[in-house]
Amino acid sequence: MSESDYTKLLALFVCVAFFASVAAGDSEAKALLKWRDSFKDQSKAMLSTWKNDTNPCRQLWRGISCDESMSVSNISLSNLGLQGTLSTLNFAAFSSLLHFDISYNQFYGYIPHKIGKLSSIAMLSLSDNSIKGHIPPEIWNLTTLSHLDLSTCNLTGKIAHEIGNLRNLRLLWLGENSLSGPIPEEIGWLSNLVDLRLGRNPLSGRIPSSIGNLTMLQVLYLYQNNLSGPIPTELGKLYSLINIQLYENRLSGPISPSIGNLTNLVRLSFSSNRLFGPIPPSIGNLINLDDFHLRNNSLSGFIPSTIGNITKLTVLYLDNNSFSGQLPREMNNLTSWYNIQLSYNHFSGPLPQKICQSGMLYALSANDNHFIGPIPTSLKNCSSLERLRLDNNQIVDNITDAFGVYPYLDYIDLSGNQLYGHLSSKWGKCQNLTRLIIHNNKLFGDIPPEIGEATKLGLLNLSSNHFSGQIPKQLGKLIMLIELSLSNNNFSGLDFYPTCEY
Repeated sequence: MSESDYTKLLALFVCVAFFASVAAGDSEAKALLKWRDSFKDQSKAMLSTWKNDTNPCRQLWRGISCDESMSVSNISLSNLGLQGTLSTLNFAAFSSLLHFDISYNQFYGYIPHKIGKLSSIAMLSLSDNSIKGHIPPEIWNLTTLSHLDLSTCNLTGKIAHEIGNLRNLRLLWLGENSLSGPIPEEIGWLSNLVDLRLGRNPLSGRIPSSIGNLTMLQVLYLYQNNLSGPIPTELGKLYSLINIQLYENRLSGPISPSIGNLTNLVRLSFSSNRLFGPIPPSIGNLINLDDFHLRNNSLSGFIPSTIGNITKLTVLYLDNNSFSGQLPREMNNLTSWYNIQLSYNHFSGPLPQKICQSGMLYALSANDNHFIGPIPTSLKNCSSLERLRLDNNQIVDNITDAFGVYPYLDYIDLSGNQLYGHLSSKWGKCQNLTRLIIHNNKLFGDIPPEIGEATKLGLLNLSSNHFSGQIPKQLGKLIMLIELSLSNNNFSGLDFYPTCEY
């Protein structure tokens, strides 16, 4: 072939490619315009750049981008308040489409079967819409998918076994729907999964043991379902896991020692299940753990001393279980606390003295146990504190100087202990305090009139102590007070005249 012939052939090829791309662009434009025209009027205004007799790959169309061949490769229309359906969109016109995102809109109706025509699709997000019905089986044939987000819709039906076809998936979000039935064993075929979220559905049955094959998994959300049976020991193979949320299911049995293999974990919640037995000592291997939630189970036994290895721990929920014994001394190694919930167990011995050493403690609830004194010394200067419950224990301490001034404190209950001493005037400087409850202790002396400066108080209960003197008239400043209990004390006379200001 001569150079001249080659040049002519190349020119012909370019010309054919050009007209092919123009034809494809026209087809895609028609499909998009027809879809837009089916929207509610206000939605059409959001897409005013989509104009007739223009090409989405040559003019600027909102949310549309194209590849080098001038074919639409990306439709990103998230969070625009669009109202419409998917039924009028000709998916077959978009053979080069890689990304389709209409999340956070007001689309309704069903997912059409023709969505299976997106033969190149890598990212598909329909989340946070009012889409209903079953997931069409054609979706399980989109083997190019790496990101599938159908969460927070109104989808029903089961997760099909054919989900195992999507071997390229890295992200699978189907949470916050009404999907039922079991999690299919084939979920374990998705060996590239990094993020799996199926929470807040009525899924039932056991967590499949095949989930242990997902060794790249970093996030696992199965919370708020009806899952039952044991937590599979195979979870201990998920060495990359950072966040696991299994709370509010019907899971039973003990916590496997294999949990200690998950050394990258930052957040773990097994709360509100039917788990029993002790916390395995291997929990001390989770040196990166920040949030640890086991509340509302039937767990028992001592807290293992290895918990002292988890020095990054800031949030610990162990309340509403049957734990017993003293908290291990090693808990004094943990000084970054933000929220500790120990209530409704059988703990004994003292509370950790350095519990607010970091100065970040927001809440401490240790009520309804058998703790003995003293009050942790670090609480005196814990200005970050918003909520404190130490009620119904056996704490013995002088309360006079045990507490300081707390600008954010909302609720404190110290009732049902053996506290003694005078009530400090500093409580009046806690300007956000709404509940002050110290009944059934051994406090004595006068009620300081400065209490009347805590003007947000809605409940003040100092009953069943040994207070004496007169009830200060300054309590009349507490115009938000709904409940006042001062009974079973040794007051003399009455000098209490409530006033109301409007």
